[in-house]
Amino acid sequence: MVSTERDAATDQRMPEPGQTAVHQAVIDQLDDWIPTRAARDMVAAGLRARRELGVAKYGRPLESHNGRDAWQDCWEEVLDALVYAAQMRLEGRPVEGIFSMLAEIADRLAVIRLWAEETRGTHE
Repeated sequence: MVSTERDAATDQRMPEPGQTAVHQAVIDQLDDWIPTRAARDMVAAGLRARRELGVAKYGRPLESHNGRDAWQDCWEEVLDALVYAAQMRLEGRPVEGIFSMLAEIADRLAVIRLWAEETRGTHE
């Protein structure tokens, strides 16, 4: 079972009321991104379940402009996904393409953050 417990020492602050309901915005665009109906339905169901978990954990669905650092949340989730893909690979599951894609996403996020930090440092 997925934990809904929060660790105040390491978790970001609770989200504030935001603007756009992010899960629903993604679900609404799935036809554009995922061509296979069965896969789209599976992703939509997973997103709805994750939305409900978020409501249980944070008291509200994920919304844009909620006072949290979305880059940090994305970074942490991509790192977790990379480690889970590595676990599957070590267990002999065929995930090479998935592992490579996640590693590329982690690389790009890191490059973006490094660029942002360098840019911010030159303007302070």
